[in-house]
Amino acid sequence: RAKHDAALAQVGDEVELKRWRHWLKRQELILEPEIELRSLRAWHWATGGLRWVSYPGEVGLAAYYRLLSQHKNMPRPDRCDSDLVNSISTEGHMIRHRDYLDPEQIPEIGRKVVGHDVSAQFLAAAGTVSLGDGEPEHYDNPRSLEGLTGLPGYVSLAEPLNTSHPAFQDIPESTWIPMPLVNYLVSRGVDVRASEVVVWYKHGRRLAKHAAIFRQAREKLLSRPEPVAKIALRAVKDVYANTYGGMLRSERYNHTGTMRRDWSDQLIALTWANAFRSLDRATYGFPTTAKDQEISAAIRAGQQPTNPPLGMCRDTAWHLTDTAPWTPPGLRLATEENRWQCGNWKLEKWADITEEMISAHEDLSPYAMRDAINAAHREREEVIP
Repeated sequence: RAKHDAALAQVGDEVELKRWRHWLKRQELILEPEIELRSLRAWHWATGGLRWVSYPGEVGLAAYYRLLSQHKNMPRPDRCDSDLVNSISTEGHMIRHRDYLDPEQIPEIGRKVVGHDVSAQFLAAAGTVSLGDGEPEHYDNPRSLEGLTGLPGYVSLAEPLNTSHPAFQDIPESTWIPMPLVNYLVSRGVDVRASEVVVWYKHGRRLAKHAAIFRQAREKLLSRPEPVAKIALRAVKDVYANTYGGMLRSERYNHTGTMRRDWSDQLIALTWANAFRSLDRATYGFPTTAKDQEISAAIRAGQQPTNPPLGMCRDTAWHLTDTAPWTPPGLRLATEENRWQCGNWKLEKWADITEEMISAHEDLSPYAMRDAINAAHREREEVIP
């Protein structure tokens, strides 16, 4: 790895520009040479001089190891060699993505659907997620989860999950759940019974400094109207999305200590937990200023939902409505003033309910619903004069 880092550090200006042009081509951006160069300079300006040393995921890793050289007290990660953790993360007995449709929210012809996207959810979660160092501890049949749900780790269910939340239906015993989702469920009063627990007592926000580079770059570029700033912003998104969404769990492309599937699992699970917490404000009729503790207390006390989502797929949540465009009260929207903040929502799509959406709902397929809504949205935009 040291030789690899040294090779990246020695990338010359011409080689860097060549690699930047290769990335531009893959983005289908055909630009004049001067604009190519200016967009690369915008990237440098926004990221504090981070070099475009290779493809986006590798650029993200280079940023991490640059931080390690700058911050001597920053722990250097080592791979987790636990066979149990590897099996949890790769053998299909774990949930971390929770795409779903609510069977009780019935789409009908004559009504409409709106879709809101959550902005920079990976970046928001990367700044706060707690990640383990080294190898974990493993316990069988713990008496309770008290004191454990705030740690990075996993829980294996001792019995099927019992909750009214539509995203967590039909989850059988022996399913592994990453701790950020367990923490969310417990905070909402769900009795999670564990047959096994894997936790890291040595842990920290190991991606916080890394996420800060790209969060600050995003903020700087969003404040600039120039086309080259928009190109550099696309590069920022591509780098952190590839790093957090791929490189953390890619044994093929990541040969560093950051190849930790447990880090990836905790991060992905936290993006979903954050989205659910945010949606709960709108679902239970709370204002955007409400604290999560207030919402949790109300749910535990039996408060009934007022604006539940139709469902969610990746970073998009859907709501049924009689008029559109519309945003359910309590959903924190990105505005011109706060658009740099990560984790806010933006109204992206709306359309009339179609037969395809009704069919997708009957099949409880969030992916078919996504495709049907996208198609109806495109058709609606095409007929607008």
